Amino acid sequence: MGLVLAGVCGYFVLSHYRAESERKLLEKRRSDAQDGQRQQSIAALAEASGAIADWRRAFGGKRAMDSLFGAELASVLVRTDSRPVLFIASLRDLNTSTTGYEIEFDVRANLASKVRLILDCSSE
Repeated sequence: MGLVLAGVCGYFVLSHYRAESERKLLEKRRSDAQDGQRQQSIAALAEASGAIADWRRAFGGKRAMDSLFGAELASVLVRTDSRPVLFIASLRDLNTSTTGYEIEFDVRANLASKVRLILDCSSE
């Protein structure tokens, strides 16, 4: 009787782990598909506007763990060819006033340096 009970319990435990494994695999596939679609959308937006989307490459490789200085960022972000730069950032704060809005975003330049972008705009 004890052997049968152990077998039944083992079956249910294995069934649960198998179902959980399949669920995680489906979630991973769905997430990968969404990432692919997101990357395609970003590339299409950058191409349509002529924007620089790979600005972080200047701070990758050997620079991935370095703290960056404002002058280093300025040379990459403020371009002499006047091309726009595409940022994917997290909204940090939104302030309103009688003259308009101030919107703050955070974005990582590399593993060690976070950049805060502030967008000032009118209420129009």
